Amino acid sequence: MPRFITITKSLILFPAETGDLSQHHAFPHGSYAVEPVPNPLNKKGEPWLRIVGQSWANARPCWEAVSSEPTKNSRVGLRTQFAAAILILLCLCPSLIALNVKSWRKPPPDLAAIRMQLSGLDNEIENLRMHYPLLSSPQQKLYEDRRDAALYGLDIYPRYVARRNARQSAILRQHGELDSFITALNTLDEQLYHAWHDWGLTNRPALIADLQKQRARFTSGEVMPDKSQVYASLQTPVLNDAMIEPCLAFNERLEQEIADTDASMRDIARQNRDYADRTIKLNVTINTLRAQLAEAEKESKAFLTARKR
Repeated sequence: MPRFITITKSLILFPAETGDLSQHHAFPHGSYAVEPVPNPLNKKGEPWLRIVGQSWANARPCWEAVSSEPTKNSRVGLRTQFAAAILILLCLCPSLIALNVKSWRKPPPDLAAIRMQLSGLDNEIENLRMHYPLLSSPQQKLYEDRRDAALYGLDIYPRYVARRNARQSAILRQHGELDSFITALNTLDEQLYHAWHDWGLTNRPALIADLQKQRARFTSGEVMPDKSQVYASLQTPVLNDAMIEPCLAFNERLEQEIADTDASMRDIARQNRDYADRTIKLNVTINTLRAQLAEAEKESKAFLTARKR
């Protein structure tokens, strides 16, 4: 059934029947009557929204991202929150019992040692960039442009998606309300991947440039600013041991792609990979220690309370 959507920014639309990325049109802000149609890029995917009486359409999250209407959390977000609530309830009681039993049996953890170790790691990561001088050279901007284009390569994109999905899953477990933002961002990634590789595109550079601008609106906070800010702030805190392997695999393949494409970028690609590898490992260790410190502070407080009794 048709509905009306008011968009506050321009939106790129594609042919609803074929999803042919060689044809696209940027529609200006305004109110549009839209209706659901089958997803032309993925038959099992969520339906797109098409302008009533026209052949132009795009994914629902892309419409909602530039819409003035508030969006509701998707079922995925609600399921995530519900599962998290149940998990907390299941874990809470046994944790409290274990804490009461153990609090008087063992001495408190060495909080000073944990804080000292954390301080050393924080200092190391703060000064890590100094060990890679090419990252501060004029060549770094050229490397970043090559990196952004290489993300959608046939061999790199699957590793990029694996790394991205691991982090996004952890974020959604904490903030299910970000589901609409993440879905829209991933939809643009998928469209960019098709724009790079679909056959017969006569306007490929212009299409890629338009989609990159559209994606930049999300990452810069121009679109859905509150969710964009929360999403950006969670990139490092959610890192854990399970994310190291996909990150290292992505970094390795990215270095190979850029170095193979341009031999003059070999050294700077290597330094960027080493820096990224070291950063992910340090941040995971820091997150682990911070969790241990929080738990240790609780145990220490419980130990002191037990002694007073």
